[in-house]
Amino acid sequence: MRALAEYAMRGRRNAILAALLLGMIPLVSWLSASIVALVTLRKGSAEGLLVALWAVVPAAYLWYMGDGVALPLIMLVFFSSVVLRETVSLMQAMILQQVAVAFVALAVIKFELVPFAQLLDMMKQLAEKIDLEKQLNLPILDAQHFELLVANFYSFSLASTAMLALLVARWWQAVLYNPGGFQQEFHQLKLPAVVAGALVLGLATVSVSSPIASVVTVLIIPLTVAGIALVHGIVKVLAVHRRSLVAFYMASFVLGPYLYLPMVILVLADSFFDFRNRFRKDSQE
Repeated sequence: MRALAEYAMRGRRNAILAALLLGMIPLVSWLSASIVALVTLRKGSAEGLLVALWAVVPAAYLWYMGDGVALPLIMLVFFSSVVLRETVSLMQAMILQQVAVAFVALAVIKFELVPFAQLLDMMKQLAEKIDLEKQLNLPILDAQHFELLVANFYSFSLASTAMLALLVARWWQAVLYNPGGFQQEFHQLKLPAVVAGALVLGLATVSVSSPIASVVTVLIIPLTVAGIALVHGIVKVLAVHRRSLVAFYMASFVLGPYLYLPMVILVLADSFFDFRNRFRKDSQE
């Protein structure tokens, strides 16, 4: 990964070539957006926009072929990298990115800018094959519920990929130009109390008939990233062995949704009480 970032930063031609080629490779095409963000963070929005315009070429082809994520991903990650460069606030860039994701996803879904009918048919056949209705104990094959499921799957895919692409770009920037900077920045990530409260309230009160029902999964991403950052930060402050992080990720994988609610409560509490600074002061005394 470092070698890829170093290659892209050797010059404009290298960055464009990297963004173009990565955009054509399945499973890692999102790294094209990370290249765009890295160039933007290091060299400015004008240079980043130039690389983004070339990165749009394979993304537009994928859009034409039915991939609804690739094209908006480039634009969203470029936008959030500009915000990050100007504000020097990773949390602010992440929040504004996810707000933009919600609006873009709503527009794509409402105006059917990707072949949702085909996607709905494919997902419905898959759901019937694995008996998803019985497994989730929900009327999942009901038209309204199923459309919401597919819409949220799309929204979550776009939101999580955009977040990952931005974080990788920031990590690349730190690896190349500010070693250790990303770890310090990530460990200090904390949702503002108002934002944390709004996200939790949105998740708790949204209904099927709500306008944001089709993008409600977008609300999960900032809370999840803030929760992971909080755990990493506390482990660092308390100087706990790194095996505790392995245990955390294993528990997340095994327990899944059962661990998410306690983590959300912890993130909400941290936005008011700032546990990391409290633990740091206690350890210094």
